[in-house]
Amino acid sequence: MPTLRSLNERDVLQPCVVEALRAVVSAPFEVAAHARLDLGDLWPRLGAADVVLRRDGETVLLELKAYELGPCCWDVFKCAVAIRQGVASAAYLLACAPVAVWNGKAPGPELFDDGQWSARDMYDRYGSWWRKWRQDSGMPPAVPATGATQRVAAATFDHESAPWELRLARVMVDPAGSWPFPTACQDQAVITGAGPARPSLPSALRSSWWQDVRFRLVEP
Repeated sequence: MPTLRSLNERDVLQPCVVEALRAVVSAPFEVAAHARLDLGDLWPRLGAADVVLRRDGETVLLELKAYELGPCCWDVFKCAVAIRQGVASAAYLLACAPVAVWNGKAPGPELFDDGQWSARDMYDRYGSWWRKWRQDSGMPPAVPATGATQRVAAATFDHESAPWELRLARVMVDPAGSWPFPTACQDQAVITGAGPARPSLPSALRSSWWQDVRFRLVEP
């Protein structure tokens, strides 16, 4: 029987988001998954964007997370660097997690609210996560120093008798200022995925919610 953690971004959230967006957008919009981000020497080992929405040479990034929200700190920096370098015109975080996780004390939920962020504070608050991404060659030499997040939309659904919530937030970057990323992190660890089964994600990702969200995804 699938566990709560088997509702993950790779096997469930990503294909559902792509399917939902394709159902509500048409040409000249293009929706793609696993889109490569070319930041050259600035971040040579940066992974692909989870989902992108393209139109007339502009690209909107959508980074996904499920269950654990702490790794969204990585996505904030990823989105911020992409915007600063002109690779993306806008960027968003989309995450689903049990309501208990959203309401818990672990860091992450605040990134889906309206608020300011600084790179130094993010690094300090999410230190345990940065130690898991040990390989220095995978880190950028610098990231935008400050920016903001803006809550866009939310939707609730039940999964295996537990209440879950989807939240969408926009990542914004201040026009100037960079923070040198530390090159020495300790306590290497490996993040592993879980859950071979793919449960169906209920109507939250196939509903009229996206009719509203799609317009906000392409706002300048």
